[in-house]
Amino acid sequence: MKTKEICIAVALVLFLGLSLFSYLGIKSDADELLGLVDGAITAIDGGDHASAKARIDEAQARWQEIRHGWELTCDHGELDTITGSFARAAAMAKSDQSLDELGAELAALAAMIEHMPVRTAPLIENII
Repeated sequence: MKTKEICIAVALVLFLGLSLFSYLGIKSDADELLGLVDGAITAIDGGDHASAKARIDEAQARWQEIRHGWELTCDHGELDTITGSFARAAAMAKSDQSLDELGAELAALAAMIEHMPVRTAPLIENII
């Protein structure tokens, strides 16, 4: 009986440890992406379309690197939505569309990115 309890305790500790490790990685990546997206939003607010485009391209390239690690623990539908939002923002920036529309797309993208660590946090409501 004692062996069974030890195995359960070890499995629980491993599960919680891996969950925490995964969450911290996603949180760090999300913070990095949010910094890039916020930089693009700041450039748009300042009317600097070229700088906004460069930030969007940089954020989209970084997303392509980050996404593969997130696929292990995140909902693929949400990841696809973020990828689509990056594609729309990049297309808007290239076509010189309204900065207001681009800013709105980036704000929605930032909200989606900010939400991902919350969804993967090792909390009871996310486990149940």
